[in-house]
Amino acid sequence: GAANGGAALGGLGLGGVGLFALRLRALPRSSTAASCSSSSSSARRQQRRRGRGVQLARAAQGQSTASIEEEIAALEAEAAKLRAGASELEAIKIGETQEERKRWFRVFDADGSGGIDAAEIRAGMKEFNGTELDESRAAQLLQAHDANKNGVLDLDEFDPPRLQSTLEKMKSEEQKGEETARAEKAVTLEKERQ
Repeated sequence: GAANGGAALGGLGLGGVGLFALRLRALPRSSTAASCSSSSSSARRQQRRRGRGVQLARAAQGQSTASIEEEIAALEAEAAKLRAGASELEAIKIGETQEERKRWFRVFDADGSGGIDAAEIRAGMKEFNGTELDESRAAQLLQAHDANKNGVLDLDEFDPPRLQSTLEKMKSEEQKGEETARAEKAVTLEKERQ
């Protein structure tokens, strides 16, 4: 009864100290006059009650601690399962990405030489996402991604989304250059009119 009540209170976030304080409040308070007449017997009774309250609080805290420890262990086990599942999914995703890259490498590497030259970049980008490149732009992409400078993209250098990103960056820089040139030309024309 009292121990179970203590466990219920302990489950509400009241530790042993909180439960002990509740027990102390529940003890009957005697007036100073009454306590003077029977102070020794009253003091002993209060000590026994407090002792019992402390024992109940400790028992309740022990039960709460055990159930909290069990809950923590269960949560840690669940977290470990989730981490393992996430690692497995990540490994699967990496494997799928590598397979997809190899598949696209074979599409780009039309002659099966194991390396992708500028002409194959042109044809491959059209196949990959419909982007039409001139020879100059394909050569620029090759130069930007050919890390070992052997004149072709090897499998470890090949990444179609990175090729697309580089292409977009080149186009953006080219547009900025054209805008700057137009602005400079407009300024020059304005100066000539004055």
